[in-house]
Amino acid sequence: MRAFEGVSTTSLLQNAMSILEERHRVIANNIANVGTPGYQPVDVDFHKTLERAVRSRDAFYGRMTHPRHIPIVHKRPALIEPTIQSHSGRSGVDIEYEMGELTENTALYSTYSALLRKRFALAANMLRNLR
Repeated sequence: MRAFEGVSTTSLLQNAMSILEERHRVIANNIANVGTPGYQPVDVDFHKTLERAVRSRDAFYGRMTHPRHIPIVHKRPALIEPTIQSHSGRSGVDIEYEMGELTENTALYSTYSALLRKRFALAANMLRNLR
């Protein structure tokens, strides 16, 4: 993908996992509001948010009052409006759809986590072999 040229794999995986965490919260909120009249579900646009995170657009930066403070950066997720329409004031949440999205999100997080662990294991192995 051209959007991610020059970005380290580690950084890309870390950003992706962070966005998936936020998406998990959004989906869980949709599920929690399944019985709320008039509630319309939202979702996180994973690809758009990841591209923004990598390019550092739409970020909030915490103020550093000491040079040894760790920089705080929070990226705003790109939210997608609901595609399911509410009928007669009832909740627009389709529980089966949301549970499917939650399952897919969890699988992606697990996959990216495994890839990141493998990347760190390779680096550790390489450093051990330098001795």
